[in-house]
Amino acid sequence: MRTIDSKTYEYSEWLRAVFAHPVQANPWYWNCDFIEPDAETCVDYLTRLFREPQILDEYLDEQVRDGLYFLISNGCSMHSLAIYDEKVPLQKRVEAMLSMYDLFSKFMNKRCSAHLSHLDQAGANPINSVTYMWWDIIPFIGHPNDRNFQKLDEAALEVMESTLELDSIACQENALHGLGHWHMHYPGRVEKAVDKFLKKNKDKLSKELETYARAAACGCVN
Repeated sequence: MRTIDSKTYEYSEWLRAVFAHPVQANPWYWNCDFIEPDAETCVDYLTRLFREPQILDEYLDEQVRDGLYFLISNGCSMHSLAIYDEKVPLQKRVEAMLSMYDLFSKFMNKRCSAHLSHLDQAGANPINSVTYMWWDIIPFIGHPNDRNFQKLDEAALEVMESTLELDSIACQENALHGLGHWHMHYPGRVEKAVDKFLKKNKDKLSKELETYARAAACGCVN
């Protein structure tokens, strides 16, 4: 097992350490001991990446998929957990959460293919899978009764609601998947967001996506 010690990496070095890996059946991070920068640097780097995702254009779809999965899964790295680290200024953590919308709108909205991942539709772009599973993989969930999480929860919900308005069905599915999971904590807000989406897109949605939206509105998504 090799070690990547990114504690002192500049942003460009860190990017390469996360995304510049050969594509293989077993993703690189399962055979790597990756040492992250400190929590505040992780938050800064994630925010910059999400705000300026065009840098990912130079990487293959599979490299992007694997790198993003590595960053958001706390089973692979500690990067995403830095957004909940109270040693990092709250405003920075809120900005990191909000910046996810830029990743979806500027990058995934264009790069994902028109396939629904919850149906395992064949021929989908590899990036579709991490887009669909985003709010499932990332270790965030609503905390409506904890004031310490109020602003982070608000930011996450804002991202989902805004992503739901993008043109890409993969991004719409991303948002519905996330809202479906957050229904247990914010039922009224989720139901309102999905109802607005259904009314706005009446007669435009495929039957499959409409069915998924109605499932999300009651928290019935996997």
